[in-house]
Amino acid sequence: MPALISELTGSEAPESFQPFPPFSADFGKNIRFGAEVFVNSGCRFQDQGGIEIGG
Repeated sequence: MPALISELTGSEAPESFQPFPPFSADFGKNIRFGAEVFVNSGCRFQDQGGIEIGG
């Protein structure tokens, strides 16, 4: 799953990133995920201004 998230966001997602699909985003290229991040099912990101979760 990290490879698919990396394609969506345009940046490398850590191997420890744990998404539980489905989730959606307005654009995707403005989202950055750090290590040990979990995204629960049904999460919606409105990323026009940019989102960074984790470090």
